Amino acid sequence: MMRQVLAVVVILAVVAPIPARADGRRRERRLELAQRWEEMSPIERGQALRNYRRFEKLPPEEQKAVQDNYERWRHLPRQEKDRLRTNYQSYRRMTPEEKQEFERDYQRWKGGR
Repeated sequence: MMRQVLAVVVILAVVAPIPARADGRRRERRLELAQRWEEMSPIERGQALRNYRRFEKLPPEEQKAVQDNYERWRHLPRQEKDRLRTNYQSYRRMTPEEKQEFERDYQRWKGGR
């Protein structure tokens, strides 16, 4: 998911013009993202464009949620990002039954908070 969000951010940086009033830091970030686009393979660019098209179809409130989640991700410490990536990889290796059990456990935990 985070890779998809990054792809959307990269595309937005490439296709959206940089506002003249953008502060130096924002302008620099946009230029970095545009450079990342140039470094992507054709396959990665295709994936990024597909993700961007999906993003464009989302209702505005879901687009905002994606952007907010990305911002939260950006500000996480490196160790926390590494931990989350490891957990996500473990989740992806689960069987459908294990994922269902995980979801049930999560819902029970969430309900008890």
